[in-house]
Amino acid sequence: MALASCMPTIGSVTAGWASLTEAGLFIGVASSMNQLAPVFTMPLSGALCVSALGWPSVYYVHSAVTLVLFLLWAGVYHDKPSNSQLVGGTELKHISEGKAVMLSSRTPLSTANRAGSKFGVPYSRILRTKSIWVIWLSALANIASMYLIILFAPTYINKVLRFSIGQTGLLAAIPTLIQFFVKIFAGHCSDRITCLGDTAKVKICNTIALSGMGSFFVALALIPPSNQRLSLVMLIFSATILGFNVSGFFKSAVLVARHFCPFVMGIIQLIGGLNLLIVPLVVEALTPDNSVEQWRLLFFVHAGMLAFASVLFCFFGSGQPAIWAQNQTVQGDHEQDDVMKLPPPFGDEE
Repeated sequence: MALASCMPTIGSVTAGWASLTEAGLFIGVASSMNQLAPVFTMPLSGALCVSALGWPSVYYVHSAVTLVLFLLWAGVYHDKPSNSQLVGGTELKHISEGKAVMLSSRTPLSTANRAGSKFGVPYSRILRTKSIWVIWLSALANIASMYLIILFAPTYINKVLRFSIGQTGLLAAIPTLIQFFVKIFAGHCSDRITCLGDTAKVKICNTIALSGMGSFFVALALIPPSNQRLSLVMLIFSATILGFNVSGFFKSAVLVARHFCPFVMGIIQLIGGLNLLIVPLVVEALTPDNSVEQWRLLFFVHAGMLAFASVLFCFFGSGQPAIWAQNQTVQGDHEQDDVMKLPPPFGDEE
């Protein structure tokens, strides 16, 4: 229940606070919770469990830390940069540059960005946009494969590669930690590269992330488990290269949906929640004995899914705002599109 708000919040914060030239880095930092949290939680929990405070202290300490972070968030955060006293005029202009201006019939143009306005979410138009569907498909392949690493890498390292239990704990933490630095690097590079358009950049980065992970899965399936070190390197690379996703479908969601990004990111969160339930069932069904052949099949299945999503994103992915995410005029609580004609079913609205 707590995680349900994460992705919509990241989408809302990025759409409102990140300039279009910094969206990749912004998403990389905001979504790094999955990589940084285990680095904090695992060692601390282990130390608390063996201390005089006992295992209940794990929950008390994490609750206290969460409360402090929430109070900081509640005291500092504002939905709009224009409402924060910490944001000056120059910075506000930089954040707003290139974004759609939401106007109310009673709001002067000069104050539109600061005043804000109410508008409805065009659900039907979003659901008829191909670039949105390939974002969700990429998210499905991405999250399913990432949960395979997060939840079952220890099992593979111990049962198949035959590393000791003591080594397994440390080795299983390496992929997600390195992935954090890859995400920051990929997000920064995507924002700073100017020789390519946004659509080209999100397609290239998404291909690197998904096809790259799939390629390492294939290599992992073909390398004999007796070659422990090379197999471990392939496992680490398969997770770390996925860090390019922040400049792929994640950034595409912000660029295509703009101020409607929270809904698109909310569906990604839903996909993540479903995968958390489905992935363990699939792994249990395909690898009941944790044999090399069973894990090989599992890696091939995920590689195929990643390749399929990557190819479709290359055809239909976008880095441009959809028609329904561009300038709108608001009258009271009702919105009027600047383009009244609805697109054809599943039409590309670039």
